[in-house]
Amino acid sequence: MAADFMRTASKYEWGVYATTPLFLLVSIAYDAALLYSLRVIRYKTVRFSDLFNICLKASTVFGVMQITRVAYLFFFAKDIRTLYDLGYIPFSLSYIWSSAATPRWAIYPLSTANLWEVVYCLAGGILFSRKYHLTDREGVMDFFIAHFTWLIFWLILMTFLSYNLWPDPY
Repeated sequence: MAADFMRTASKYEWGVYATTPLFLLVSIAYDAALLYSLRVIRYKTVRFSDLFNICLKASTVFGVMQITRVAYLFFFAKDIRTLYDLGYIPFSLSYIWSSAATPRWAIYPLSTANLWEVVYCLAGGILFSRKYHLTDREGVMDFFIAHFTWLIFWLILMTFLSYNLWPDPY
């Protein structure tokens, strides 16, 4: 089954590469929009472009995550048999539990719950606090609230899609 899926997936591989920047921009825009809403409600002085810039700079954390992931897969992962093995995300909860024991619907939320999300919020919160002259604690809390509101929505959507549309990875 995995071989059939890989053959079919290779035909549409370009779609993943074409849509990845779009998903990244949508994610950054939603973070900025939620941060904008929170900022307007609390302080009333803000420019969306400034918040988008902060979210864009903070998202470099995910670039570092991908470099770490590829380096791990290239240098250390010798026994890759399934798509689940290729989906390795460093410092995520998905590798605490055994892949065979993890239900299909829980794979995406467990791989998304990782240290990189926290570092993203810390970096974005510090940039936010510097821009708007807040304490680091206030900036980080505002950024956490905005990002995790978006992340919960995204996790629900992706969990639904992965459970209903995508094949079992085992």
